[in-house]
Amino acid sequence: MSLSEIYMKLRRLVDKIPLWFHILGAVLGALGGIAGGCILSFYFKNIHAGVWCFLSAVAALFLLHLLLLHRYKNLAKVHTVKSLDRLKIGAVVVVVICSLSKFCKVSNFKS
Repeated sequence: MSLSEIYMKLRRLVDKIPLWFHILGAVLGALGGIAGGCILSFYFKNIHAGVWCFLSAVAALFLLHLLLLHRYKNLAKVHTVKSLDRLKIGAVVVVVICSLSKFCKVSNFKS
């Protein structure tokens, strides 16, 4: 099975999921990122993990923004093809940076 066939099967599977379920997932991701960031940063004093939680909340909020624009049929009014391409490039850069950060352990533990 080629990659394009796998992609098409996954695409059909994702298209069957209702939009409200995607929106619910984005809301839960944003709330979880904010709650996790607050708990890790302020209660456990782990700033590094808290920042990553807050960054994941930003990504979830951005996804929520796009999903709600799509839901209310305003996506073409707010974004152009060029701006969406830039967002796609930005998302790929973030994925690459996050993947590289797994290999570069950065610890800020206090003894």
